[in-house]
Amino acid sequence: MTLTRRSLLLGAAATGICTPLAGFAAGPRAIGGHAFGSYWRMVAPDVDVAVVTQAIDAVITRTNDAMSPYLAASELTLFNQTESVDWVPLSADLAIVMHEALATAEASNGVFDPTVGPIVGRYGFGPMRGTRIGGVGDLELRRRALRKAKPGLSIDLCGIAKGWALDRIAEVLDTLGAQSYLVELGGEAYVRGRSRWDRDWRVAVDGTNVALGLRDQAVATSGILSQGYRIGAQRYGHIIDPRIEAPATGDLLSVSVIAPTGIQADAWATALFAQGTDAAIVTAEAQELAAVLILKDGSGTKAVATDRARPNLVNWRDHG
Repeated sequence: MTLTRRSLLLGAAATGICTPLAGFAAGPRAIGGHAFGSYWRMVAPDVDVAVVTQAIDAVITRTNDAMSPYLAASELTLFNQTESVDWVPLSADLAIVMHEALATAEASNGVFDPTVGPIVGRYGFGPMRGTRIGGVGDLELRRRALRKAKPGLSIDLCGIAKGWALDRIAEVLDTLGAQSYLVELGGEAYVRGRSRWDRDWRVAVDGTNVALGLRDQAVATSGILSQGYRIGAQRYGHIIDPRIEAPATGDLLSVSVIAPTGIQADAWATALFAQGTDAAIVTAEAQELAAVLILKDGSGTKAVATDRARPNLVNWRDHG
């Protein structure tokens, strides 16, 4: 499952090694592995590498089995292939993610749209092919069952599924006794507790001089810095604006959203970027989101933060 649609950097200066806590042996440790065509990594006191790796790999497999558009036998692929317009039972995992996806779609006035997979594929960023049929309004969710109003309608959850997986990984680490850690999943991060210097964890937004201070929070970044290509003067990114059925354009380079959960951060980072600068600021303030927008500014960039995000902003020079 390739879900590498984010641009967030956990640099060496950002990953303050945390202090030893119950359930983990003393001493800092950084471990990682492969996930969704990208990677996962974490920084915490010394851990049982085998136990943590096995647990995180299980979350990755669980996510792929339910939501990968790349796997022929995934639950999502089988739903996409059905021509039925009757109710299709869902696993608890897929039902949770679909509920959050549809809720974000409604709150963003349809700009977050999990039915744009064929358009994503048309521009070379995903596995789905063919013509987009229907839209988010043609999906109906009832507890653990989903139906589509039009045969051929397909779903792509790459704008939200990685956030869900990040939350499950954090649950695993909490269960194993971690009380202070930073875990990154393909550019999205969740932090618990404080770093070794007894301060908030520091996370840098890739390609900028912006850093965020986080504690018991998730952050996800959507933008064109990590994935995109240029044809002539036009740059094409992977985030689709469903209103024009094409990659979002404008002066936005990235949007980072800080939230209590990875799934919220992931979905809203996608939605805000697709909306464009002015609408994104209005929506973020209305939804009381902690968001940081990176904009083109002549030959450089500038950052615009919502009121909720200002307490998280850290001067880059403060990194130790």
